[in-house]
Amino acid sequence: QLPNRDYYLADSPHMKEVREKYRVHIARMFELAGIADGPIRAERVYALEHSIAEKQLSLAESQDIHKANNVWTPSDFSSKAPGLDWPEFFRAAGLDKQKSFIVWQPTAFTAESALVKSEDINAWKDLLAFHLLESYGGLLPKAISDERFAFNGTTLMGVTQQRPRDIRGVNLVNGILGDAVGQIYARQYFSPEAKAQVEALVANLKAAFRARL
Repeated sequence: QLPNRDYYLADSPHMKEVREKYRVHIARMFELAGIADGPIRAERVYALEHSIAEKQLSLAESQDIHKANNVWTPSDFSSKAPGLDWPEFFRAAGLDKQKSFIVWQPTAFTAESALVKSEDINAWKDLLAFHLLESYGGLLPKAISDERFAFNGTTLMGVTQQRPRDIRGVNLVNGILGDAVGQIYARQYFSPEAKAQVEALVANLKAAFRARL
């Protein structure tokens, strides 16, 4: 999705141009993935994202910490933001035992939950399908990867060249299996003697902090 609310609502020529390119990008991603009716789906996705953006606070309001201390219990979500099956949402998210939540934008929660109830389910399916493609697009076949970068990298960020695929592959492995790769690396290159030296260094740092702080 676009970086923030202003990209959907601001009236500047630049933002209008970005929005038009975004519509084309959404349709193109569907088409490259072999999903029919890309332009129709793209309009549904964009319209839904635009509606969501309208319900959110401005960036300045969102950053006002004094408006953020809104504590809701799980039952509050069903009463204050009807439209979404909140018990099922929390269960699926592994949060069904959580007793309370800090809700940063309560008006957005209420309004966006209402969208779940009022908007065509096909629009939500298209939105989820598109964002799944976006999430993994950099690792899918070259045509999809290039299209994703052309919009997200060049149009939004001004970056003209994508990183080589092998480097992106290494970054993916490190991001998902970082600990496992690190353990293999440590076994091969990090001797017990080196580990002892680092542990001694950390112990000395802790001792120094206790004395100085």
